[in-house]
Amino acid sequence: MNDDAITRVDAAMARYARGDRSAFAEIHAATAHRLHCFFRRLGSPGDETGDHIQETYVRLHKIRETYRPEHHALPWISAIAHSVFIDRHRAQAGRDRHLHRFAALSVTQSSINQPESAAIAGQLGRRFEAALRALPERSRRAFLLVRVQGKTLDETARALGTTKGAAKLRVFRAVESLRHAIEF
Repeated sequence: MNDDAITRVDAAMARYARGDRSAFAEIHAATAHRLHCFFRRLGSPGDETGDHIQETYVRLHKIRETYRPEHHALPWISAIAHSVFIDRHRAQAGRDRHLHRFAALSVTQSSINQPESAAIAGQLGRRFEAALRALPERSRRAFLLVRVQGKTLDETARALGTTKGAAKLRVFRAVESLRHAIEF
């Protein structure tokens, strides 16, 4: 990107920060390909890159008033994009960790050969299933969306027609109930 293009992005970002919504089209046109390349370099899978870019623009929109025109827009937008990537990476790692925990409840072929292990695993599985059924419907749905289907809290909140904070609280309460149900 040459100096003239950088100056145009800076000017468009300054207008957007002041409330000129039409300036976003210029910002998008100048940065969409750069963001795509940025996320691919960071190792974002191709099918998630578009989601990362969209989340970057959503965050940019939410905090546009904090942009300082005396600074260049591209490093600021890149910092937002990097934050999106890190947040999504952490969220995925958390989902993976929880899925592994719950996968441990299932009976594996090697444990079937050991009657005591099979009995314990079967008992844990039954306790877990009963506790899952006993959860309030809204907590169960939030838990399944986040911990099993891998949805973000924002996606879960939209699906449940609630706030992100309420969705997070429902998932937390569901996990706590399930944890207590499977403890010996």
